[in-house]
Amino acid sequence: MKTFRRIVLTMAFVMITLLSISVFAEEDLTSVKVYFGAEKIPTITENEVVFELYDESGETLLDTKKHKLKRGHVGFEIEFEVPAYSAGKKFKFVVASGAKGAIHGDVQGAEHILETYSMPDENGLLVNYTSFYMNLDCYWNKEATIKIPSTDKTLFYHCVEGDEVYVTYDLLEKIGISAKKYNEEKPYVKLYTDKSHEARFYINDIYALFGAEGVNLEKATFEIDTMPFVPLSKVAQYFQCDYKVVKKSEYQIEIELSNSAYSEAGKKEEFVNSKSVTSKTDYMIWVSKKDFEVNIFVKNGDKWALTHTFPCSIGKPSTPTIEGMFEYYQYQSVWQYAKYYCGPVMRFRGGYAFHSYLIKYNGTPYDARLGQQVSAGCVRMHPDDITWMTKNIPLYTRVWITA
Repeated sequence: MKTFRRIVLTMAFVMITLLSISVFAEEDLTSVKVYFGAEKIPTITENEVVFELYDESGETLLDTKKHKLKRGHVGFEIEFEVPAYSAGKKFKFVVASGAKGAIHGDVQGAEHILETYSMPDENGLLVNYTSFYMNLDCYWNKEATIKIPSTDKTLFYHCVEGDEVYVTYDLLEKIGISAKKYNEEKPYVKLYTDKSHEARFYINDIYALFGAEGVNLEKATFEIDTMPFVPLSKVAQYFQCDYKVVKKSEYQIEIELSNSAYSEAGKKEEFVNSKSVTSKTDYMIWVSKKDFEVNIFVKNGDKWALTHTFPCSIGKPSTPTIEGMFEYYQYQSVWQYAKYYCGPVMRFRGGYAFHSYLIKYNGTPYDARLGQQVSAGCVRMHPDDITWMTKNIPLYTRVWITA
């Protein structure tokens, strides 16, 4: 009798367990989670990564999620919302943009098949497993910070492989190098400052042309979301940009970079530095009357680096702007006249000064001409430009005016 009772109880327990398994197995699930660890993602600049989840065939897109990586982040998770399903269903996970892919177990790539499943826990209750753990496979292995004298801030780039920094148009334009992509049979990027200084980088190929000389790079030029990236050190060498690595560690590289010697900015720097111009401050102002330009330089070691170029107007032939070496010695907020005013004002000798073009008292321009000989001897500028100068350039800065 006791044996029979044990058999009945055992069968009842099995039936309850099977019933529990059946209930859990048929439970409707509506999400899939993916967790990304941080150990393989260095401290980086902001970058948005796009993730997609498809059905197993990859034909039906179920959900898209975006995540912005930030400097110093510590890992993250994403949760896809999908139509109701039961454990055992497979999905296709895709890193669509913003990263090379993901590392799932021992598999590395942009696409992974995620298989959900159920398994009894230690109490015999079935648990659904719909979460997956990965590491992000980034385009970089460390952060690059780049300081350019012609910008007001340090730039952050994150396409670093080994010790080489790969950059695109936005940085090259800041150092005076123009760029254009050609989508021909063999796509390439042309970099140039003038006709005698051109370079071609062929996309997904190690071959490059520097002028008429062909060379093989250590790594092929590549694209991220159709945007080409080129090796900065090779560009700097060919276009003669001062390129200096000031700090290098496992997770970071810091670079100082100057304008190309072949760019207009580089030619201005070469001219100014050849004249041994000195200043009591870290700034120097060079006015080129023939170009109608006000050029702002900042000290970069023992040289002057161009940071800004502003258009201007100068004195009429009957009242020319003086030439020579002077100093900015007085700031005034405004000069007022009967029908107009100008300001702010930076005086550098007697009645000679930098100031805004002429403005009516209702705030509209009275005489906004730039690039002409129209003043009584002063250097007229756009109000925004002269305002920038008064906020950034200290008193006793050298003012050099040439014909």
